[in-house]
Amino acid sequence: MFKVSLRTKKFATLVLLIIVGVLSFVYFFLSPSHKLKYRLVMKGRESFLRGAFVLVAAGSKGDFFESPYAIAFDSVGNLYLSDIQRQKIYAFNRQGKFLFSFGEVSVSNPPPGEKVSSSKGGFLYPAGLTVTSRGEVLVVDSGNKRINAYDLKGNFVRYFCPDILLINPLMITAYGGKVYLTDRGCVHIFTEEGRYLGSIGQGYVEGPWGVAVDRQGNIYVADTLNFSLFAFSPTGKLLWQKGGLDNRSFGLPSGLAIDRKKERLFVADALRQKIYLYDLKGNLVAEAGSESGNFSFSFPRGLAFSPNGYLFVADTERKRVAVFKVLNED
Repeated sequence: MFKVSLRTKKFATLVLLIIVGVLSFVYFFLSPSHKLKYRLVMKGRESFLRGAFVLVAAGSKGDFFESPYAIAFDSVGNLYLSDIQRQKIYAFNRQGKFLFSFGEVSVSNPPPGEKVSSSKGGFLYPAGLTVTSRGEVLVVDSGNKRINAYDLKGNFVRYFCPDILLINPLMITAYGGKVYLTDRGCVHIFTEEGRYLGSIGQGYVEGPWGVAVDRQGNIYVADTLNFSLFAFSPTGKLLWQKGGLDNRSFGLPSGLAIDRKKERLFVADALRQKIYLYDLKGNLVAEAGSESGNFSFSFPRGLAFSPNGYLFVADTERKRVAVFKVLNED
C-alpha cells in the first residue's frame, strides 16, 4: 500500500489552507454582492445617546479614515469631514453616502531645497472646518496657519482674511453672519466676508480648542490647557467657567456642539473618552462613554449636531465617525 509521509500531509494541508484563503478573499471582497460596507449600523442606548450608524471610510475603493478630526454641515444637511492625517476633506450626503473628497498637501513656505508642493488651495494638516451661510467651506489649515475657503464642491475660492497673523489655529464655526476661530490664547471673530472684528477670551483661555455659539451670540470655548469650559457673552464678558486646574472636572475638553433649539451643549473629553451634556447655564445634565462596545470612544474630538437631532462624533483614534440619536433627558 502506498504511504503518505507526514511532511507530504503537512504540505498538502498548507496548500489547501492557502487555496481556501484565496477563495474566501475573492468571494467576500471581490464579489459584487459582498462588498465591504462603510456605513455600519450601530445599536443600543446609553444615557442620552442611542446608536444610529458608523462611518469608517469613503468611496467604493475603501479610503479608510486615519484621523477624523472635525465635522460640519451645509444648509441641506450634507456632511463635511476633515481627516488631519489623510490630508483630505470628505463630503457625504445626509444619508451617509459618500459624495466626493478634496485636498492636496501644500506647504506655504517650504524649506530651501525641499521638493514640496506649495500649490494654491492646498493645505497641511486640515483641522477644523465650518460652512458659512454664503455657501463657503472654511478649512483651518493648521500647518500653514491660515484659513482656506472652498465652494460646496471643494473648489478653492480664496484665502480667508489672509492679513491676520495666526499662531495655532485649530477649530472654527460660523453662525449669525460671523466666523469664530480658536487660536492660542483667544478666539478670533470675523464677518463671513472675512473682515476682522476682534477677539475675546484673553486672560482666560490658553489653549482653546472647540468653539460653539448659541442663538443669543454667547460663545462657548473648550480650553485643553486649562482643562476648562468657558462661556462668554457676545462682547467677551465671562459668564461662567467649569473645570480648571484645581478641580479637574475634565481630562482634555476638545470638541463642542450645540443644540440651539433645546439649548443643550455637547462636550467631548478626549482623555476621559466621554461625551458630556450641559445646559447653557453650565449645569452638567448627563454623560456617555463606556469602557467597551459601541459607546466607547478613543480620543473623541470634533462634534457636530445635525438639524434632525443626531450627534456626530469624530472618534479619532478609533478611526470612525460615530452617529447617535440624541434623546430627551427627563
